[in-house]
Amino acid sequence: MIKIKTCFKCGKLKKREEFYPHKDMKDGTLNKCKECAKKDSRKHRRDRLIYYRDYDKERNKSQQRRNERNEYCKEYRMKNPEKYKAHGLLYSAIKRGQIRKDKKCNVCGKKGLIEGHHPDYKKPLEVIWLCTSCHRRLELSKEKEEVENIKKAIKEIGNKIKEVVV
Repeated sequence: MIKIKTCFKCGKLKKREEFYPHKDMKDGTLNKCKECAKKDSRKHRRDRLIYYRDYDKERNKSQQRRNERNEYCKEYRMKNPEKYKAHGLLYSAIKRGQIRKDKKCNVCGKKGLIEGHHPDYKKPLEVIWLCTSCHRRLELSKEKEEVENIKKAIKEIGNKIKEVVV
């Protein structure tokens, strides 16, 4: 039996899995869906940005957070050795003066914090210089493209199975 519930924020009927658990609620889930809860959380953080920047700075100084960050970095290096090596080689080349880091984004021209994007990790010194927002957009678009490719592949496999069964 699939249980459904109405979100009090957006008014949409959704499955119970689309609501966060909440032990104090009668049915055990929050009365607003995950999507609305995330929107509210982002808005609250944006409205109190200065407070949260200070809060995050202090929180990141704790030993527990340092340990968690170190553990995450170790796992990342183990899972992504090629990326890690490319990042290290680029950093070293910049420090030696072999490569000059651009002062503005190659996409939007914005100055400030500029990051190197590797289109191909096998060529670690060939990078595109991007601002943080352009870099994030590029990475998100690549992830969306990968998800869409996976969905297409699954659909094609499903169609082939139907052809074989019929």
